[in-house]
Amino acid sequence: MTAIAEPEDAAPLSGEEHKPDFLGHPRGLWYLAFTEAWERFSYYGMQSLLVLYMVNYLLKPGRIEHVAAFASFRKLYFGLDGQALASAIFGTYAAAVYLTPIFGGFLADRLLGRRRTVLLGALVMAAGHFLMAFEPAFLFALLCLVIGVGMFKGNIASQVGSLYKPEDLRRADAFQIFYLGINAGVILSPLIVGTLGEKVGWHYGFAAAGVGMLLAIGIYLSGQKYLRTSDNDPRIAAAAKAAGIAAAPKTKLTGREWRAVFALILLIPVLAVAIVPNNQIFNAYLVWGDQQTSSSWAKNCPPPGSSLSTPSSASASSPSSRSFIAGIRNGAANPMKSPRSSSAPASRSLAPSAFLPQPPPRAPAKRSASSGRSRSTFSTALRSLICFP
Repeated sequence: MTAIAEPEDAAPLSGEEHKPDFLGHPRGLWYLAFTEAWERFSYYGMQSLLVLYMVNYLLKPGRIEHVAAFASFRKLYFGLDGQALASAIFGTYAAAVYLTPIFGGFLADRLLGRRRTVLLGALVMAAGHFLMAFEPAFLFALLCLVIGVGMFKGNIASQVGSLYKPEDLRRADAFQIFYLGINAGVILSPLIVGTLGEKVGWHYGFAAAGVGMLLAIGIYLSGQKYLRTSDNDPRIAAAAKAAGIAAAPKTKLTGREWRAVFALILLIPVLAVAIVPNNQIFNAYLVWGDQQTSSSWAKNCPPPGSSLSTPSSASASSPSSRSFIAGIRNGAANPMKSPRSSSAPASRSLAPSAFLPQPPPRAPAKRSASSGRSRSTFSTALRSLICFP
């Protein structure tokens, strides 16, 4: 196994020799970050609708028959039906999305180069999102999304690193900025795509995800002049070799690099323990939330159109849930010192006892050193929101 050396990593970027950086980073970083933000907007927007779309619409009798090749595809799941079948299809889709970046990296390194592979993947993803609006093309749309994510995801992240010299300490900050773009897309997508999908029409939600992908393509194309010209394109190396220009020698992996590779492989099952239940946010959690909100809100008879969609509710509850967990974590670290906020009455739970007469709240305690601890809890919660995966 060999590593392809990139001797131009230490050279100025093409088109940026006389252009100042923006906020201390190459301009290409910001194009990549906004491209990734809109790509994640489209990806997670569609994913927030996928299981609910299948359970509440597509897998119903009279509609599932319209999906091309679904009768043969269904045999892979041994007679599952309804919500179980929807969850199984989602699981297959999610697993394939994590597998195909391996082939996307091989395609970029051996055939097309990173930039062409990213662009091709974005176009295939956009086609998949728009095809989701047509029931007969459902399976083909999922296939396009799986292939497109495989070509797009890993290669655009590697482009961020190629913007900097190997010893440049700004690389770590660059990936933080890049992931902030991801978080922005993840937070906004259920609020927009999810609401459109459930309140206006499923196909409108999928079309909105496709529009987000088109915006990502437009941003990526407009930033091409700020990205590396060669960008690890194997065809340039082949042309140089044909012209008799000596190419940079390939360097073998060192023992330290091999140990890092094995460590990453060993981390895969560890990370799977966290990723598999986390993906239930878009599967079991959405189905449960849809059932619970429908039954509980129906009793209170809200005005028509006043309720948020299930994906929107899940997205809106995430910051408060993460803040609550962060506060518990901070209090567990200091069990004898964690303050008990008494500035307002405690909110009632959903238990039956919550509707019984409650004792009057305690008088507010004097705030002294506890105020500092409250700020510590808040800062812990804020960090948890910023570091949303």
